[in-house]
Amino acid sequence: MQLKIYPNPATDQVTLELANNCHLLINDALGRTVSDQVMHKATGTYLISLAGLTPGIYRLRVILDNGETGSTQLLVQ
Repeated sequence: MQLKIYPNPATDQVTLELANNCHLLINDALGRTVSDQVMHKATGTYLISLAGLTPGIYRLRVILDNGETGSTQLLVQ
């Protein structure tokens, strides 16, 4: 699965474009889950708040309802 997320790097929020419902996890550099959200399809565009995340590199992982997964690196400034 190809994830479209922007802007990256980001400061306060990112946009994820995805046409399905999904479970979204954000992990820090040590693998700890810092955000765990269920996203319900409305328009296929989700705004994800980065409030409370310190600057650094994170792994954003998406799990679709059908079990398909995808991940990408996210740089928070």
